[in-house]
Amino acid sequence: MPGRLRGISGIAQLVEEPRYPASILVPDVCGTSLAGLATALDADVLTRLGSALARAVAGMRHRVVMHRDITPVNIMVSPP
Repeated sequence: MPGRLRGISGIAQLVEEPRYPASILVPDVCGTSLAGLATALDADVLTRLGSALARAVAGMRHRVVMHRDITPVNIMVSPP
């Protein structure tokens, strides 16, 4: 299934094929989770983040993949 997500902007991409069953390897985005941010987000930043998240979810759904656990701890925010 990870191959179905290849090329979708905003979705973590596999670095290589899993070495062990049920494991994946993705690049480090050098960011923090949305839940881990220490400050409130500016309205413009929040709007861009929401739009990017909507595009990523739409890309997954277009390829018939559901995340089922989209929560602030699973949303990574990388520095600009």
